Amino acid sequence: MITKETAVLSTRALIGALFQAGFKNKAKQLGREHKMKKKELSEAINKAEYFLKAESSSTELASILGHLAQAQRKVRFEKGQDYLIIHSIDEKNVLIESVHNAQHTFSVQSLDSGFYSMLCEFYGFDPSAREDPVKMNLEIDTETYDLIHAIEREELEKMIRDESYEHQIRRFLEDFKANGQSVNSIDYTKNTHNQADSTVLFVPGKEYIWSIDYQQVKNNQIIATSSTVEQYFRIIERSLEEFLTVTVAKKKNSSETKPFSIQRGISFFVKGNVLLIVMLLLFNVNKNSWVEEGGSYVWLFGLQTEVIILLLSFIACLRPKTVKKAS
Repeated sequence: MITKETAVLSTRALIGALFQAGFKNKAKQLGREHKMKKKELSEAINKAEYFLKAESSSTELASILGHLAQAQRKVRFEKGQDYLIIHSIDEKNVLIESVHNAQHTFSVQSLDSGFYSMLCEFYGFDPSAREDPVKMNLEIDTETYDLIHAIEREELEKMIRDESYEHQIRRFLEDFKANGQSVNSIDYTKNTHNQADSTVLFVPGKEYIWSIDYQQVKNNQIIATSSTVEQYFRIIERSLEEFLTVTVAKKKNSSETKPFSIQRGISFFVKGNVLLIVMLLLFNVNKNSWVEEGGSYVWLFGLQTEVIILLLSFIACLRPKTVKKAS
């Protein structure tokens, strides 16, 4: 695993550093995410220098803050009060943010080094394990699913011991209890609106992972499917690479979405002149048959066409309007 540019900051120091670096909206957003009161947020901003002197010794802090504030997409993994957040940087690197006890540890990692071992370590799985238990599929009605989140631990243990429930459901409930009666989430977010575009839910087991399909509820039934640790995290790893690099491709073509782009105009101008030159060369093939009477007309045609190309090149600089189809 290739990492660089490491920095460790408390939440307060991070908010203050972002504010000082000019990323005020990102600093306020982070404060809201950590449910800080206005007084706490103001203190973090006003005492930024104090917090930074006391905590940060990283010479790469400015670079890391830039990556954090300008990332277009992020994927957030949750485990209790701990978080692992992977931010997009470019087509080769990502910013890793690990949050534990309100301490944020940052590092830059190459995409080529993968995420499988990192995810196993974060969730406490052995990355070298190759167990392949029997695949299980089970359905839980929504009422029971909501109930097991709210009941006391003793009541949940009774359900686990109750043989009237299917063996598969009892195994799921046992893993659910061991996970603190909670479901872990993985949020895929575009930072343009800071709301999760999609969320993956799962419950870790001893030898496998239960993936929860809450979005495709059929007849008030929630589907839970067991997968091996390797199968599950390899799929998540591929989804990470695809989600985080889509933005890179879009950023490369950002000139196509700007309100006014000289690059678009130059591109059209060059293509138009290439076409004009080809047409004039075709005229010159039979030059001897028209040069005496039609020479001036050919050059007039070339001049008029060049004026039209210049006009259309300016229009090409403008962003084209998109018409949405009526649904």
